Amino acid sequence: MPVFRLFCGLVAALNLKTRLYDVGNAFLECDLEEELYMQLPTYLGGEVVRLRKAIYGLKQSGMLFVKTMATYLKSLGCQQSKTEPCMFTLITKIDDAPPEWKGWGYITVLTYIDDVPVASNSDSLINWLGGALKSRFRKVTDEPLRWFLANRVKISRGIVSIDQEQYCLYIIDKFHTHLVV
Repeated sequence: MPVFRLFCGLVAALNLKTRLYDVGNAFLECDLEEELYMQLPTYLGGEVVRLRKAIYGLKQSGMLFVKTMATYLKSLGCQQSKTEPCMFTLITKIDDAPPEWKGWGYITVLTYIDDVPVASNSDSLINWLGGALKSRFRKVTDEPLRWFLANRVKISRGIVSIDQEQYCLYIIDKFHTHLVV
């Protein structure tokens, strides 16, 4: 979570635009690196099959997708942070950069399994990255960055606030009958 606070600090300090990309069926995008077999349920014949793609429930699936995403972001020219391996940055010349950026576009990307929050000084860079993700991965949705890891995110005029009010209310509602007063 500290890296997300760092991300929000950059958004606030540099007054960046944000988006959240979500890669659906993310684990199915990854080729397994080792031979792995599983027995199908009896209603599917019960035979033993070799898995070629990562599936949900495998311990290595999350890490395989993170590795796949990192490789792809690097192929786009993004630099991986040495201290925060899930953070990537790209600085490039663009036409629609704000005047204070003197023609330079900046984009920073976080990867948290299949959730990819993005911040940039340029809508065109955000759209470029979204298009690139959609061309590489089969099911990518994008939306404003309002929620991330059960945190509500509010961004207004260079001010970012994060809270877990909704999540706390959900937990209280779910377990209210078990609370001892």
